[in-house]
Amino acid sequence: MNTYINAFALSAFLMVSASYGQDFSIGLDLGSNLMTVERDQLGTAYKPTFNGGGLVTYQWTEHVGIRSGIYYSQKMHTITQLDTGLLNLFGLESQLPEGVQVDLKTYSFQKSRITQHYIELPLLASYSLDWFNAYFGPYLGRMVHARQTTFSSTTVPFLQAVDVSALDPTGGVFTALLPPPYSEEITETTSKKGLTNWQFGLKAGMGIEVKNIGVNLFYNYGFLKHRTSVQTGPNKPYSYFQASINYKFSFRNKTE
Repeated sequence: MNTYINAFALSAFLMVSASYGQDFSIGLDLGSNLMTVERDQLGTAYKPTFNGGGLVTYQWTEHVGIRSGIYYSQKMHTITQLDTGLLNLFGLESQLPEGVQVDLKTYSFQKSRITQHYIELPLLASYSLDWFNAYFGPYLGRMVHARQTTFSSTTVPFLQAVDVSALDPTGGVFTALLPPPYSEEITETTSKKGLTNWQFGLKAGMGIEVKNIGVNLFYNYGFLKHRTSVQTGPNKPYSYFQASINYKFSFRNKTE
């Protein structure tokens, strides 16, 4: 249903613009999203991602207008997970000297960086005063692609500190069944499982425009969380700054 609502809203906007527009413009708008991808003890890490598309504006009066278009937008977040388990020594722990205290836990760490690609349709009211513009309104996005890169590592402190082959009376049979003291791997997937397909929020910004060239700064505040499944780490809506530069072609109503 949301798809039909957006198609109707965009169609109505274009029809009104074509029929009654005092100043109807189309153009190209290219920029970047500044995403918060990670927060830890050392601070907050940011990463720029691509945002761009076709821009449509309609100047209703000298000061009031509408800004819309179709955009391709990348958004990104990170999730982490730490699990612990118990190392199975297959009875080799009985070979340890009496009273020795050892850590028989295994520690598994996983960090995933998820990039979500959306087609977005904003519908913003605009206010213009000379070369200055201010914008405010909603936006709706539909995810079309996703990529997840995951770093996984497993650490076994006991096997890092002790040569268990010296404790193995079978000559290495049990030792061969033990995990490595440390292992890591990087995997990638394009699965959308567990990710939110839709994004909805509010967008506010300002910019300057000289002739047909504009430079803009926005803040996007999302309402829908980026994941549907529960994971370790934050699961919240995307809220981020966005900067762009646009070039427009203007068409005035010849009946005026």
